[in-house]
Amino acid sequence: MTRLSLSLLLALTACGDKDTDDTATTDDTASEVVSYANDVWPILERDCKSCHADDSYHPGFKLLDAASAYDVLLTDPPDDASRGFNAYVVPGDADASLLVHKIEADPSFGAQMPLAADYTTVMPMSDADIQLIRDWVAAGAENN
Repeated sequence: MTRLSLSLLLALTACGDKDTDDTATTDDTASEVVSYANDVWPILERDCKSCHADDSYHPGFKLLDAASAYDVLLTDPPDDASRGFNAYVVPGDADASLLVHKIEADPSFGAQMPLAADYTTVMPMSDADIQLIRDWVAAGAENN
């Protein structure tokens, strides 16, 4: 009988440790890394490139391909620095990034983007796409 009690105690202890370890290693709140190449660029290409592929609509702000668009977003100064923005994307700071404000519905930052082909009708991005871009910027705007 003592042997059975000891075996049962060891089995229960092992099960208890296993449950604790599973809980400790399982993190449902961990977010996935947002990829510029796989997540962000496809949104920009779909929603922004048609107007920002040449100088006819917005001189100097060209989104030709993923690589050059990344450079423009992180290094080119916005046209209107008087609004306090030094870059379209400030890695780690979505609220300081003009791109984020332009795609969110905030009229104090000029026309909301993206616009339709008539350049007057706003064609807003989905909330999920906006959040994805916001998350990418907040996470450091990696060129990944």
